[in-house]
Amino acid sequence: MFNFTDKSLYNIAVANGGLNNINVSNLGQISTIVTGIGGGTISYGSLDDVGKRCWVEAANIGLVTVTANGTLFGGLYQLVQVDSTALASNVAVGRVAYIKNTAAGNAAYQVTDESVATANTEVAGIFLNTVTPGNFCAICIGGKVNVKLKATISNGAAAEGDSLFSGGGSGSVDDLTTAVTWGTNLLGKFLGTALAVPVNNTTIAMQIRGVLGIY
Repeated sequence: MFNFTDKSLYNIAVANGGLNNINVSNLGQISTIVTGIGGGTISYGSLDDVGKRCWVEAANIGLVTVTANGTLFGGLYQLVQVDSTALASNVAVGRVAYIKNTAAGNAAYQVTDESVATANTEVAGIFLNTVTPGNFCAICIGGKVNVKLKATISNGAAAEGDSLFSGGGSGSVDDLTTAVTWGTNLLGKFLGTALAVPVNNTTIAMQIRGVLGIY
């Protein structure tokens, strides 16, 4: 059902209603997951859980999804902390999460938003819900995920299957024109493939190419 590359995020997700509803100041949680089968409660969580990852299969993603916060898909998810200096309005569904690229930030698995990121090539993953800066949440770092497109995307002839890139402003994603010269900076901004026709200022599904995250 759930395939874990490290410690399970299942209980923390259930305790908060879903992977896309985690917005807590402390990862210590009380989960009543086994109450229904007469097992009482489970005391779960510690700050050591930050940085942990889990694969969730598409067939089971509904068990850890809050539909009011959008649709989740099968993929790889990581527990991170949002940097306290991040701009709150950019920490929302489909916006790009950037690595807090400092010794302390990497050690604490901290992410930030585009406005204060060191560079828009330093991508950690995609935010799944609105999160208070300083709090903990889960981000998507592999598989299929919804992304927020730039207010006016660069490609005037966008199509399903286009390549999507970070750096669209305010954490949004851009679909660049085919005339853009490919270079090392553009390579660093490449996120994945559009699974629907990109339309200005909308949210669409994207297949992440490769694995993102903080290591």
